[in-house]
Amino acid sequence: MPQRNPEPSNVSYVTGNIRDLPDSSAAARWAGKADLVFNRLLVLGMRDWPGYIKEAAALVRPGGYVEMQDIVMSIWKRTVTAGSVTDVNLVREYTRAMAAAAEARGMDIACGEKLAGWMKDAGLEIVEERVFPFPVGDWMAKEAPETQDMGMLFAEVTLPAMAPALKMMCVNTHSAEEIARLQAEIMYDLAEENRYGKFTKYHVVVGRKPV
Repeated sequence: MPQRNPEPSNVSYVTGNIRDLPDSSAAARWAGKADLVFNRLLVLGMRDWPGYIKEAAALVRPGGYVEMQDIVMSIWKRTVTAGSVTDVNLVREYTRAMAAAAEARGMDIACGEKLAGWMKDAGLEIVEERVFPFPVGDWMAKEAPETQDMGMLFAEVTLPAMAPALKMMCVNTHSAEEIARLQAEIMYDLAEENRYGKFTKYHVVVGRKPV
């Protein structure tokens, strides 16, 4: 297990369950007092993003921050022609199937790109967003060495999990044959010979509660 450096004496960490907000004792204790509320990768785990972000904003003190990090569950393809970079959303059929199934359950596989807007709607200010390419594999490592481990993790752990997730999400809307075909489409994108230029987008968004 990774070891966390000892925190300073004036720092306290509280781990909360999003499903307990706003009724948990921790939420009641820390309402308006926390310096930072942080979450990461709640895609397919959150049904009411606007409501959740409002609750997160309520936990921080005036001048405190909310930071959220999430992806868009879609694959882009980057091409470079004569020095010009073009990124195209491939909009795979499996992506459309996952989006429809998630929407039927009140979830949003494109939540990452909507975080900034939801934060502003919740009353947070100075909302800043950075979007990072999350490569499929290590094809981006030469120009951005820091992406190598992240890209291999995404290709070998995260994306393969989409195949069983798709089956779980679409079991009531697609036949077994259709699901198998969509899963094969996922595996095509994952194949080492097909990874080059493919990535998803990782959104990091920070907002401040007005003073």
